[in-house]
Amino acid sequence: MNKKEQRTQAIMIMTQLIDTMKSQENAPLLTLLTESSHQLAENKEAIQYVLPRVCNAIASEMLTDNTIVSDETTELYFKLKQLSSKSAYKVGNPGFL
Repeated sequence: MNKKEQRTQAIMIMTQLIDTMKSQENAPLLTLLTESSHQLAENKEAIQYVLPRVCNAIASEMLTDNTIVSDETTELYFKLKQLSSKSAYKVGNPGFL
């Protein structure tokens, strides 16, 4: 999988994950992320900085006491983390796609 395909897949998973979490009425941060996620596809440099932060933000939302996390959400989150980690090993820059 080349970098462009990884970016596209990460954006798709991230958007799907955010939508899944929003449907469970979670944090306002997710609304902001949803509104800006389509812009990531147009900006190759942005995702290397945004993806790790999105993963961290989503993880913190998933770990709050009042958050109910579906199996789908958990599965999508780990797919996104795995994709982020795979590209980090190739490039040597965590979160870089």
